[in-house]
Amino acid sequence: MVCCAAFGCSNRSEKGYQMYGFPKDQERRKKWMAMVSRQNLQMTGSSYRKLCHVHFEDDQFTATKKGGKVKLRPDAVPTIFIHRPKPKRRKSPSVRVPPAPIQTTMDHTYYKKLKFDQIRALGQEKKKGIRWGKETIKKAIQIKFTAGSTGYKTLQQMQIPLPNIRTLQRRMQHVKLEPGVLGEVFEMLRLKAGGMSEMERECVLSLDEMSITPGVELHMGTGNLFGNITLPDHEGQATHALVFMLAGVTTRWKQVVAYHYSGNSTKGAVYRPIIVSIVEAAASVGLHVINITTDMGSPNRAMWKSFGVTCDKPWIQHPVEPNQRLHFMPDVPHLIKNLKSAIIRGHIITIPQDVVEKEQLASNEVSVAPLKDLVSFQEGMALKLAPNLSRGVLEPSHFEKMKVSSAMHVFSKSTSAALRYMVEEEHRPESYLTTSWFLEKMDHWFDLMSSRNVVTALSHFKMEEYEKAISFLRDSIHLFQSLKIGTQGSWKPVQTGLVMATTTILEVQQDLLREGHKFVLTSQFTQDCLENTFSCIRQRNSVPTPVEFHYALRAVI
Repeated sequence: MVCCAAFGCSNRSEKGYQMYGFPKDQERRKKWMAMVSRQNLQMTGSSYRKLCHVHFEDDQFTATKKGGKVKLRPDAVPTIFIHRPKPKRRKSPSVRVPPAPIQTTMDHTYYKKLKFDQIRALGQEKKKGIRWGKETIKKAIQIKFTAGSTGYKTLQQMQIPLPNIRTLQRRMQHVKLEPGVLGEVFEMLRLKAGGMSEMERECVLSLDEMSITPGVELHMGTGNLFGNITLPDHEGQATHALVFMLAGVTTRWKQVVAYHYSGNSTKGAVYRPIIVSIVEAAASVGLHVINITTDMGSPNRAMWKSFGVTCDKPWIQHPVEPNQRLHFMPDVPHLIKNLKSAIIRGHIITIPQDVVEKEQLASNEVSVAPLKDLVSFQEGMALKLAPNLSRGVLEPSHFEKMKVSSAMHVFSKSTSAALRYMVEEEHRPESYLTTSWFLEKMDHWFDLMSSRNVVTALSHFKMEEYEKAISFLRDSIHLFQSLKIGTQGSWKPVQTGLVMATTTILEVQQDLLREGHKFVLTSQFTQDCLENTFSCIRQRNSVPTPVEFHYALRAVI
C-alpha cells in the first residue's frame, strides 16, 4: 500500500491511482520538492514517498508503443496541488486566413524603408493576427527602447506599422534576466546612447531594496529555482530584491541594469564590485555615471566605507575617467523622513550658539512639544492653522512613516507660520519660535535639494538668486555639522547624510554648470525613479514572491 505524499491528497495505489516515485536526479528532485512544498517531508530511507498521477498535467505523459500505456516523461514536473492555483492554459489559436496581397508600387521612398510584413500590415484594418518578422521585431524593440513607451505609441498613432507593445514583451522573453548585471540591457542602452548628446549621457546610479515573500519557487519559464540569495559570499533564503537603476541627469530616461536577491543581513562591501562593473559597463556603451545615490541603510554605509567615502569627502576617483570624480550621495527624501522621525520620537535638537545669535533665536532647542500643542489647539476647528498637521502625522503607523508627504507636513511653511501665530496671538512660549525657524529652514533646504522645475532649479540665469541658494546650502552644512540630537548630543547618521548630500549637490552642480548645463534639477539625484519602479512591481502584490518579482521586473524592463 502506497499513499500519495502531496499535502491534502489521500489517494492510494490500491484504489487504482498510478504512483510515481521522486526522481533520483538531485536537480529534478529539488523541483518536485519545491512544488510539493512540504517542510517535513524526509526522502532518505523512504522508498514509499510517491505522488499520484492526478498531480501531473496531461502533457507530462507519453504513450508507449506496447499496449498504448502511458508513462511519465523524463523531465516531468508536478504542478497540480490544492495549495497552488491551477495553471491557466492558453486557448488554441484560431485558424488564420492570410490577407490578400497588397497591390502597390515598391518604388516609393516610404515603402522602400518598410519590411514586407509592415507593408502587408498597412492593408489590414486590425493588426491582430499579423505574423511579424524577426527583423521588424528587432527594429521595433530598438525604437521602443530609444523613444520609450510614449514615443512608441505616438508612432503607432501616426499609422506607422509597428507591433503592439505586448507582442514585443512576448518576443523579449528569450532575453536573459538572471540575477546580476544585465549585459543584454546594456547592449540596448548602446542604441539609446547613440542618439544622445554628450550632456544627455550623464546619469546617476541608484540602488535600493524592496521586500519580497521568502520562499524558493520553481520558475516555469526557465526551469530554475528562484528565492535564494544571489549576492556573492551570502547564503540563505532571500527576503529582499536589490535593484540597480541608471537615470538621466538632464533628460527623463531610466533603466534597470542589474538586480540581486538579498537577505536581512548584508555585508555592504559586496556592493562595491557590482557598482564598479556597472559604471564600467555604462562607460562602454557611451554613458557617464557621475553619482551613486542610496539610502542611509547600514549596508550602504558599509559600502561607502569600502570605497573610502567619508562625510567630508563624499567622492572617489572615477573608475573609468581618473581625472574626474564619482560622487556618493544619500537620498534626500529618506533623509527628511529620518529627521522627522527623530523629532517626533522626542529627541531634542540643540542649535549651536553662533547660529542662535546670528538668527536671534529665543532658545536653542527644537522639539516636538510645540507641534503637539498646535495639534491639540486646532483639533475640532473648521479652519485649521496647519491643515495638513494632524495626530496621525505625529503618531504615524508603519506605512505612514514611509511617506515623504508625512514628513513635509511637519517641515512646511504653514506649520512654521502656525507656530508663530501661537506665540503672537495665543501667548505661547517664545521658545516655539526656534522650532518654527528650523521647520521653515528644512522646508527651504528640501526645495533646493529636490527641485523639479526651472523656478527652483540651480541656474546662472538669475545670479542673485543662485548665489543666495548656494550661500544657504553652505550655511546649512555648518548647521548640520554643529547640531546636537538627543540628550547625549552624539553624532547621528542622519547628520552624516545631510552633510554628504548637501556637499555633493554643491560640487556636482558647479561641475555641470561649468560644462554648459543651463540649469540643474536636483530631483534627478534622488531615488524617485527607482521608487516609482517599485510601485509598478507592487501593483499585483505588495510583497511579491521571488518569481512574481522576476515577472514584474521583466515587464518593467
